Amino acid sequence: MISAMAFLLLQCIFVAFYSRDQLGRLIAVGAVAMLFFHIFWNIGMCLLLVPIAGIPLPLISYGGTFMLCVLFLLGMIQSVWIHRNTPIATRKPEEPSF
Repeated sequence: MISAMAFLLLQCIFVAFYSRDQLGRLIAVGAVAMLFFHIFWNIGMCLLLVPIAGIPLPLISYGGTFMLCVLFLLGMIQSVWIHRNTPIATRKPEEPSF
């Protein structure tokens, strides 16, 4: 399970690396940071290394709203990956109308 979570985080970092713009990188890195914190804290709670809090393990524990948030973040990361090769629309300056 830990290796599957590590693989998921590495894939998200890979997506951030190949993102076409800064916003995609920020979305992917922010999701990785949140997922890493939750995974680290939950495993630390199980090993009694950190204080016990009500933080669910992403995609494993049933947290209701947290599960929806994790699925939403993974969907955002998929969107960043899908649109990595889409050219960024360049905006032409408008001609002044007199």
